[in-house]
Amino acid sequence: MKRLLSRDDTPLPAPPYTMLAQIYDQIMLHVNYPRWARYIHALLKAERCRPEMPLLDIGCGTGRFLEEMQRFGYYGDGC
Repeated sequence: MKRLLSRDDTPLPAPPYTMLAQIYDQIMLHVNYPRWARYIHALLKAERCRPEMPLLDIGCGTGRFLEEMQRFGYYGDGC
């Protein structure tokens, strides 16, 4: 694990999310992303949303949900 404090205990900069991203997918193994994507795709289709309309995944973690949505032709950004 990276040290977040210098020798004199002043904070050191760390790139956002880098430490948690290393284990995030392990923590989220219980999530069935393909099934979740099929469900959201069905909801969007029922609302007449088309894959060429961009998606915004707020709280996207490592982006696995967006990867699954790409299988249906969607594209977008995560934050």
